[in-house]
Amino acid sequence: RTFLKKVLKAAKKPLKKTFHEVKKPEISVIIPVFTNHRGKRNYDKILRALRSAQLQKKVKMDIAIVNTNSTRKSRKFFKREAELDERIKIINGEFVFDQGILDARLKGLNKTKGEWVIYLDEDSILTSALALKKLLSRIRLTVAHADFYQFKMSDVEEVKETKEASDD
Repeated sequence: RTFLKKVLKAAKKPLKKTFHEVKKPEISVIIPVFTNHRGKRNYDKILRALRSAQLQKKVKMDIAIVNTNSTRKSRKFFKREAELDERIKIINGEFVFDQGILDARLKGLNKTKGEWVIYLDEDSILTSALALKKLLSRIRLTVAHADFYQFKMSDVEEVKETKEASDD
């Protein structure tokens, strides 16, 4: 709850702390941003999602804001955020409406450098300061188990082949 309060408070004003670019990020956060059905953007929601990513602790990351169908106001808004945080990359441009979120996510994926990727919608909030750190540790644990299982299965295959060869 205190992290959410911190995010909501931070979303009301520019961050004072500047963040420097990470050379080899562990995770990339991609935030596709769209206009609503009335042709407007909800900058408060976008800022909450962005701040919840920026305030993550103990994780090296980069953030891509995919700004679809940009207007001068939105370009200025995102440029200001990127000036304060070097981890943010702004991807402006016209996107095909029919492709929507998929096209925006792919454009973000092509511009980020993280080993892992998480897509954060503009109306989503990471609810813990360590959410991405916990996610990464679970991913690594799962991958480690998968590699171990694969290794053990290959040993079994090798043993079967050796036994069959010795039976001949």
